[in-house]
Amino acid sequence: MQVLFDLVLLLQDDDSDIRIHASTITSQIVLGLKNDLFEAKTLELLFQHLFTYYSNETDYPQCIEAIILGQKNMQALFDYELNSTKHIFELERSNIYKEELINIQIAAFYAKTTSQQLAPAIAKVHMMMKALSTLSQPITPSTPQIINEFTARPDIFTALYRSILWMNICIRNVSNLDELTITEIKSIYDQLKPIIPYMNPVLQDICQGCEPWSLTSSLQHQNIIPKEEPINKYGGLFLTSYY
Repeated sequence: MQVLFDLVLLLQDDDSDIRIHASTITSQIVLGLKNDLFEAKTLELLFQHLFTYYSNETDYPQCIEAIILGQKNMQALFDYELNSTKHIFELERSNIYKEELINIQIAAFYAKTTSQQLAPAIAKVHMMMKALSTLSQPITPSTPQIINEFTARPDIFTALYRSILWMNICIRNVSNLDELTITEIKSIYDQLKPIIPYMNPVLQDICQGCEPWSLTSSLQHQNIIPKEEPINKYGGLFLTSYY
């Protein structure tokens, strides 16, 4: 199974030859197709294949989590971006070819979680809320512009998108929530809610967009917040054929 998840990464390598060979291997050997497909479609079918044949494997939820959350140290990223001191060296950027949101959204569609994954997911978003609170408090006339600019930075945008989406999936799929966990989730949402209107529109959608892919809809699903809390019809897995 891990070899197939390695193919997911190779299908979006920045070397075109590697992408082509990975697509051929996936199409003909893994999927048993007669013809090669475009890499994007091959990627979707590979995730579908993984879910169909391997979703009951013990390591499957962790592999999906790794795809959605990525490998970056979120704490280091936020510390760096919030540090006003100019750095001599930039943080290493991720693969310039890879369309990260496509990977994230397809993986989200085929996600399967365990109850043990919820607490770390909450902790990641809690850390981000603490970072954002340093920018949004106290509220001033420039706060909307500050939040919008900060959340639009490519690495911050992707980190927020990954973490909020993953926490949302974990919350929606858990069978039982204890009172302490519910209190933690409500605290995060109460911190997040006032700044959602100032965030990048795509982040607004992952927070308050269409069911089942937004945080608000999942909190309503678990009866953590009232059903009257507004959600919109936008968002979802808009970069995939499942939209």
